[in-house]
This record gives sequence, C-alpha cells and structure tokens, in this order.
Amino acid sequence: MLGLGISSFVESADFAPKSAGFANTKSIALDGTGDHVTTYADSSNTLKEILSGSPTAGKGFTISSWINSDFDASSNYWGVANSDASGIAVNLANTNIANILRIMSVTIKHSTSYNQTLNFATDYYDSGNVKWEHIVLVFEVDDSASDARAVIKVYRNGSLEVTNSNGAEYNVLQTGAPSGSGSFSLVDTGFIIGGVDLKTGALSTSECKIDEFAIFNTKLTQTEVQEIYNSGAPADLTQHSKAGNLVNYYRFEGDVTDTQGNQDGTAQGDPTFSTNVPS
Repeated sequence: MLGLGISSFVESADFAPKSAGFANTKSIALDGTGDHVTTYADSSNTLKEILSGSPTAGKGFTISSWINSDFDASSNYWGVANSDASGIAVNLANTNIANILRIMSVTIKHSTSYNQTLNFATDYYDSGNVKWEHIVLVFEVDDSASDARAVIKVYRNGSLEVTNSNGAEYNVLQTGAPSGSGSFSLVDTGFIIGGVDLKTGALSTSECKIDEFAIFNTKLTQTEVQEIYNSGAPADLTQHSKAGNLVNYYRFEGDVTDTQGNQDGTAQGDPTFSTNVPS
C-alpha cells in the first residue's frame, strides 16, 4: 500500500454554485499510479449489512458516482473485492480489449449463491475523449417469498442503461442472510474509491477524477436517480428526497471526509484536488 498523503495542488477550471448554500467546487484527482481512497475497513459489519441489501436497510442499495475519464484503461473505479467464497463483492470496472474495445461493467457477488456481471457500455477505444459520466448502480431485493429475487440496474447520466430484468432467484434468506453481518465475509482491502486492484491494492493505470460519491442503503427509482443527476449539475444530496437513506457522501471538497456518515476516507498515494467538476 502506498503512503498516506494529499497535496494541496488544485487545477484551474471554471465553476459556479448550483444552489444557495451549496457549491460543488472540487473533485478528487487520481493520477493512475495507485492513488485511491480507502473508506470502510475489512470485515465491516455496517458495510456488509448495506451491500447485502438487507431488509432492515431498505431492501437494496444504491451507489452513485461522477467519474471523469476516457474509460480506456482496464481498471476498477470503486468497490470491494472478495477472494472468499462466502464473501460479498461489488465493483464498477472497465476492461480494455487490445486497444480496440472498452467495456464498462458492474459486478455483484453474494457468496456462491449469486454472482452477476452486467456490461453496460461497450464501444471503441477512444483515447483522450475525457468526459464526466454519472454512473449509478441500484441493487433491489424482493424478499416477499421464501427465496428473494434480486435485480441489478445501471443508470448512466440519468438513463437506464442495463438491467437483469428477469431477475435471479437465490435464497439470500438462508442462515439469516441478507442480514449480511452474520452471513457474509468482507476480506482483502475493504471499500475503495479509485482505480487499483481491489484485492491487493496494487497499482493501476487508470487516471481519473471522481466527485460526489454517495451510498444509499435502499434502492432508488429512476426518478430518484435523475434527481441526483440533476441534468448534469450535481445538487446537495443531503436535500435529496431519499436523504434519510444516504449513509455515505464523499464530496471531495478538498478532503476525503464523509459528510453524511461516519466513515471518513483515508487517502492512499498522493491524490490531489481539481476544480474540474461536473456542471
């Protein structure tokens, strides 16, 4: 793992407050040499409860992120990996195929019972085409029957990109699941924001900026996702209609604190802050 630290360097770019009392002025800049932010620690019962989609935590979860990248390098952008068969893994990744194609995908794994990867953006390699994208992962749990039904949805810039619309039946209720703290494990590196190997923390080649990163402990509807997207201009999520389910909110306004929850991040490597923000 690289050393801790954040420099005070800030790039130049125009920005403007989007509403009274709220201004999105900075994003975190990760230079592709291993910069990332660790949040939840390994084996966090709180995180396991959220990512299991526990009925006590809203029957699902939502992860919202703004990412500025050309999405060319093979990389993870955020998530938690797991080498243990009984573990939880959730991540957003991009795969570069011979500098010809790039494939963005999300993966959710709940032990050996459930393992889904959804590709939601496949296009040609286009190095240098850097832009802000708002990407939201929604995981839904329907536990009205003895076997719960899981549905994954991915939204890109407010629009539904892909869903496993036929769902998947799996007995998440066995041995207490999806109350994840008692049924699943979290090992390896905990929850990471930034492009590194999620199992080892090893270096990655992904240079990107990330902004307004949020985790809700409930599934959001498309309307609620569009409320976050806000036509491309991030708004204050503490005023969101589901703010009561906003458990983590990393604004990256010059630091890596969690402005909503109690999971302040720790900078690894030497990330900086940029005034290049979605607007």
